[in-house]
Amino acid sequence: MQNKYIALAVMAACAGYAHADDGVTISGFVRAGVLQYSAAANSSWGYTTNPAAASTTNVAGRGQINFNGEENLGNGLSAIFQVNNRFSPTGSGYDEMGKQANIFASDDSFVGLKGSFGMIRAGKGTGNVEDGKFDYSVWAGPDNHLGWYGGVTGNNMVRYDLPGNLGGFYGGVQFSTDENKTTSNSGTNRYSVLAGFSGGNWTVSANYGASSNTTNSNANNTSQLGSNRQLHLTANYKPIDALELAVEYQRNKLADDSVVNATSLYAYYTIGNTQLGLQTGVRKDNSPALVQGTEKYVNLLLHYNLSKRTMAYIELSHDKPQAGGSARNGELIGLSKSF
Repeated sequence: MQNKYIALAVMAACAGYAHADDGVTISGFVRAGVLQYSAAANSSWGYTTNPAAASTTNVAGRGQINFNGEENLGNGLSAIFQVNNRFSPTGSGYDEMGKQANIFASDDSFVGLKGSFGMIRAGKGTGNVEDGKFDYSVWAGPDNHLGWYGGVTGNNMVRYDLPGNLGGFYGGVQFSTDENKTTSNSGTNRYSVLAGFSGGNWTVSANYGASSNTTNSNANNTSQLGSNRQLHLTANYKPIDALELAVEYQRNKLADDSVVNATSLYAYYTIGNTQLGLQTGVRKDNSPALVQGTEKYVNLLLHYNLSKRTMAYIELSHDKPQAGGSARNGELIGLSKSF
């Protein structure tokens, strides 16, 4: 009996030590719903590359679990870390957007220091492009579906952010490199810089990024190495607490000298526990070698908070491809639980 009490005391002491010094917080969410794709949408957005893909109905979702910690080192200095794990609650190994999951530390993971000087982090991901900052869709928004927006993030990343006491101004710089250097390949490097200002009921930000010695899936020659340059702008305005309006713009100059311009507009209205949303956007590829025309997209969403951490959602999307042909349609109804 005495040994039992000693063991319990040791376990309690260890638990108390870990909590006090590491300050570890576990958070995340699990969401899943019934997703329906038209044939054209399943071919472009789904899990098949078959141009003759049929319409599908399946259960799709995403899960995420985060481990965050902060340790006070004294003199205003803290050590911080994050391990972000993305997984599929449906057991497919991929989330509802077909991105690979079920890999430990699959998303933004880092270790760093923060203090009066700001914050510096090293690891993977944690992009400073404010991509999709005002896109509140669970699944169907233009930022998720059309591949308009992206970043210059990657593995082997180091990032610095300004301190948060600059009267609304914020910003940072980031560098990452791929481990693909060979005797004939100088390897891929990525750079980005962010500057923004947050007012009482509005925010604006600008980001510029460049990737060297890389390819781009939107280019005419997808195997051509070169530099990709990206300008990204975002802004939002809340005339009243219940209404939020936002815009997102990105211009990509690709390795083959083609240019992609894309703009999205967002509008959200909140009534009690209900959020109504309208998202629309256009994309234009400016290159004689690329598909001509303008891609047009619209998304409607209805989110209802059953509690502070539980939300039911319905999202409907419609996309008209640049090359014409059948429209891409998708519908999703589901439930999300955060913790």
